[in-house]
Amino acid sequence: MKTILDNTEDREENKEETDYERDHLQPEWRVPDSGYQSGGDERNDREVRIDEERVSEKSQVARFNILTLQNRLDSHLMEIDSQARQRVDNLMSELLEKNPAPDKMADGMAWTRHMNQIKAQAEELVIQEIIYN
Repeated sequence: MKTILDNTEDREENKEETDYERDHLQPEWRVPDSGYQSGGDERNDREVRIDEERVSEKSQVARFNILTLQNRLDSHLMEIDSQARQRVDNLMSELLEKNPAPDKMADGMAWTRHMNQIKAQAEELVIQEIIYN
């Protein structure tokens, strides 16, 4: 027959066992796999690109507001315009050196077509270099 003293010892042993189980035998908590694979998930790449565009738009808006408040917007736009026009002229001359135009007197339409293509190429490069950067 067990006495009260024996029951107290049993409870203390059980308490020690439960403390040990709680501290050492609990299963590890794991974060469920989200399925993200770096570089391979197009949705995440798209989201990153959208976030970068939002940050870029915000910085452009902030710059616009600062220039407007300081009454420097007109001078800034004129400076960018002159840089862009000068760069287009330089690029056109470089492109004409690499790919000369046909004789204007012999074939006026071919000359016009060629010059329009050269100008379009130069403007496209300038838009990417100066305007969007």
